[in-house]
Amino acid sequence: MDTEGNAVSITLTVRNALVLVFAAGFLAGAVAISVFVDDEPPTYVQFGENPLEDGGDAAPTGDSEQQPQQEEQTQDRPTAGTEDDELMIDGAPAEEYEFDASEFNTGLGEGSFEWPGGDVSLQGKPYIGSEEADIVIVTYEDFDCGFCGEHNTGNFYKIVEEYAAEGDVQYFYKHFNTMHTLSDTGDIAVQCALRQDTDAFWDMKNWIYQNQGELNSAVIRSEIEQYSDQTGLDTEELMSCIDNQETIDSVEEDQAEAESFDYPGNPDFVRGTPGFLIYNTETGEYREFMGSGSYDRFNNFIQEVY
Repeated sequence: MDTEGNAVSITLTVRNALVLVFAAGFLAGAVAISVFVDDEPPTYVQFGENPLEDGGDAAPTGDSEQQPQQEEQTQDRPTAGTEDDELMIDGAPAEEYEFDASEFNTGLGEGSFEWPGGDVSLQGKPYIGSEEADIVIVTYEDFDCGFCGEHNTGNFYKIVEEYAAEGDVQYFYKHFNTMHTLSDTGDIAVQCALRQDTDAFWDMKNWIYQNQGELNSAVIRSEIEQYSDQTGLDTEELMSCIDNQETIDSVEEDQAEAESFDYPGNPDFVRGTPGFLIYNTETGEYREFMGSGSYDRFNNFIQEVY
């Protein structure tokens, strides 16, 4: 019996089998890598969105399924334009935009509205836009939140230029303090500025977000005092209001409202910042979502409730 020949034959058979297994594994890995690379990354940066249909369960978020319907729905609505890699406002990059609240209509809201998550008070709350608009946008934000800073120095500018300036929305800002650094003083300060002038609220809010990286709890009071002197506010009145926390009740009202929402379709709304509620006062249509994202995505949410 040729045991040596049989041993050689068995060795070659095993070796061939191992080569085949290795080759199959390599091909499977290559396919997996190809699929992964071809997948498009998500476009939303924080928390994700939860658009709703018919006031009920969360709607699917896939763009491929939503887009045909969206194009049909928005034919008669104002268009805010689209951006490629850089947000453009009036033909210039957003970082070059100079916000001035005096160029827009600002005021204090009245009344309230109810959505499935709870009651939203507009009474005495600062808005920019038109009090006659059917579309109300309510935002809950934190001066310490980087995503809020991103929104307020980008998408916010585009929204006020394309919608608020045209009288198509009434945009409200509310406080949701989660980090207690800039916001402890900043929230009270902008509300104190609001006592002097509604434009002053929006201009100071814009200034804080633009300087978010330089401001901190150690310098914000002195910086606000200097800002007040430079912008013509009554500095003595403003600083007294801040030091005595005279507007803390209004800030705490906003916080309590956001924390009270109980909506099964998105139980985490609002638990992070920024949080947005877009509501049509005529039809009751609404969209609620959290996080910073592209302007196109925000614009789609606005147009879905028209």
